[in-house]
Amino acid sequence: MVKTLSILFLSITICVPSLAQIDADTIEVIEDDTSDFVEEDSFEILTALDTIQSIPGCFPDFDFYFNWDSTRIDPYRFNLQTLSSNLPISILNIDCGYSPPLQGRINSTFGWRRRRVHSGIDIKLNRGDSIFVLFDGVVRVSMYHRGYGNCVIVRHYSGIETLYAHLQQRNVKVGDLINAGQLIGLGGNTGRSTGPHLHLETRFLGRPFNPEELIDFKTGQLKSYSLIVNKELFKIPRSKTIRRGRRRR
Repeated sequence: MVKTLSILFLSITICVPSLAQIDADTIEVIEDDTSDFVEEDSFEILTALDTIQSIPGCFPDFDFYFNWDSTRIDPYRFNLQTLSSNLPISILNIDCGYSPPLQGRINSTFGWRRRRVHSGIDIKLNRGDSIFVLFDGVVRVSMYHRGYGNCVIVRHYSGIETLYAHLQQRNVKVGDLINAGQLIGLGGNTGRSTGPHLHLETRFLGRPFNPEELIDFKTGQLKSYSLIVNKELFKIPRSKTIRRGRRRR
């Protein structure tokens, strides 16, 4: 019995220094990885290694985008001419919910407005109204932009990104994991805006498409649980400004 205990004690004594060495090495590697990889002129484009340290939990569609930029609206610059076939994507799944951003009527639709593209829809609101995220995801951008004012961009697990602009207040920060229906800010009139409203955009690979392809804003319901991504999706019609029940081109 004494001999057995002696052998066991010797084994533990030999193993402990090795385990301690492994832990020390692991800690050293983690400390190296947590350094700041952002350069002053890099627009804060994070690598996969940065992501592990910067983004808690899941990182939506990183293997698809392989890019995480928290300072630019469209860092991808995707060439639509290379989109030669249909790409079906699932909007909802067992791990992803949906919620309308707010209840309100559309003031201005997606499309060409004079000589500029209105790349989303405008939903009427009162200053201070709550704005909710459409789907589960991770906040990629939360900043003040000269045109969009206070804006938030969320990347979702389908690969779609949603943008919420002209906010009076932002309630989320870059890297936040958020669920559908979670408050992300308060409606306002910041940036280039003529009155309180929510400017809402839906984007894929950085390119905007009509949010009404996804959502029936009269009922607040999703039109479909899936979406076919192709060149047709990104065609830009003429926008309509809607005032007092009249539509004016």
